[in-house]
Amino acid sequence: SSSDLLIVQYNFIIFNKNFIRRTFDSFVNMGCCGWLHRWLSISLYLVGLGLSSYAYYVELMKESDEKYVALCDIGENMSCSRVFNSKYGKGFGLVTLLTGDEKHVLNQPNAMYGIVFYSLLGLLFVCGSGSRFLANLQLFSFLLANGMSCYLGYILYFVLQDLCVVCISTYLVNFLLLLLNFCKKRSLRKKVSPIMEPTYGRYEPTLPSFSP
Repeated sequence: SSSDLLIVQYNFIIFNKNFIRRTFDSFVNMGCCGWLHRWLSISLYLVGLGLSSYAYYVELMKESDEKYVALCDIGENMSCSRVFNSKYGKGFGLVTLLTGDEKHVLNQPNAMYGIVFYSLLGLLFVCGSGSRFLANLQLFSFLLANGMSCYLGYILYFVLQDLCVVCISTYLVNFLLLLLNFCKKRSLRKKVSPIMEPTYGRYEPTLPSFSP
């Protein structure tokens, strides 16, 4: 009958209205960890990967040609190649100190560690952006990365007395990614599925009755 058809149409409209509102509420509750967070994080992972790749390239070129001048070699006290080829440029200066072997398998250029680090965590971010476990893993990883940034920053300023533009840029990328991952962790903690959302005080559509 026409009355039953009106009831069906009314329930359909109410259902769509509630669904759209709940979806919008979920998007708003994402806060800083919404689409802007996602693309900003991906961009920073790519920047970190690019900086590490460039540092590795500079190091290889400097080893093959001592007269090579990198773009980041701005002055005597602003030379990135000088930093990359120092004893702290491989294994963070710690592998040789702990093992006493400069040819140890772990005594790789810091830039190589950076390439692996940003590539791996970038893939984890893209493939498992909704996982709390991966969010905790990424947050812990960037806590360690920022700890290493503080250590290398101390070496850079007080020991080598240099100002490496690439190094400082990498420290900044690590800090920004730490903030974004902290934001993501908080967002996942507060996130509530729209299906489990309480419905007290809301109109819930009902199926029409076709009984005579």
